Amino acid sequence: MHISLERQPLRMLVMVTVCLVLAGGTANAQGNALASRLSLHLNGGFQSSSKKLRSVVLFTVYDEEGQIQTEQQTESGPIIDVGGSLRVWRQLSIGALYTNFNSSSSAELTGAVPHPFVFHSQRSIVPQDLVLRHREQVIHIPIAWVVPVSGDDQLAIKLFGGPSYFHLTRSAPTNISITETGLPFTDLTVRVGATETMTAGWGGHAGVDVVYFLTDRLGIGGFVRYATGSIDVPGWGNFTVGGIQGGGGFRIRFS
Repeated sequence: MHISLERQPLRMLVMVTVCLVLAGGTANAQGNALASRLSLHLNGGFQSSSKKLRSVVLFTVYDEEGQIQTEQQTESGPIIDVGGSLRVWRQLSIGALYTNFNSSSSAELTGAVPHPFVFHSQRSIVPQDLVLRHREQVIHIPIAWVVPVSGDDQLAIKLFGGPSYFHLTRSAPTNISITETGLPFTDLTVRVGATETMTAGWGGHAGVDVVYFLTDRLGIGGFVRYATGSIDVPGWGNFTVGGIQGGGGFRIRFS
């Protein structure tokens, strides 16, 4: 049976959310109002994760090995995350959040191509730009301790941390084609395409969330979170995902 990597983060979020809802229902049946408090979150924010990446793609032409070198500066950008948490004991809660970060930036391609007739004679290609995509989909499992600030439970600070499952989609140079212009074979045209590669791995996160409830149900909040992980990406080597994230949004709680 084949399971698409693209759908794994959402499936994991659905499974964890169902468990939280069932746990909340059990706690209600037990009559524990504090343990049964379920809250939902919808945030918009920004991830600071600028990195300089380099890769080398090897290919064979004229029975010799050529190479394409890629250098890319990844960009910071907006994020969206959605999820919920269940208070399970006193101020202790556990939750699940899905975060999406998507960006694209130009990579500079350089390299060398073997000569069609002269062995061990590499020709440098004219540098060119290629837009490469970078997408991170993350499931965070935060374990949090909620600290009430005001006596009426309107303002609270949540300290949280836990494991994170990263699903990374990266574009990489591929489909290299070479067009010769004829004698003396010093000029050539190199065309490079891009193919997306999907990989996944575990990491962790920690942060703080401040929330103020405008009513018994609806509140607003802001968060700062640091999430990080390490994934082995074909063509790029060991890749560090995540970064410093911050933002805010709405909070809805149920008793």
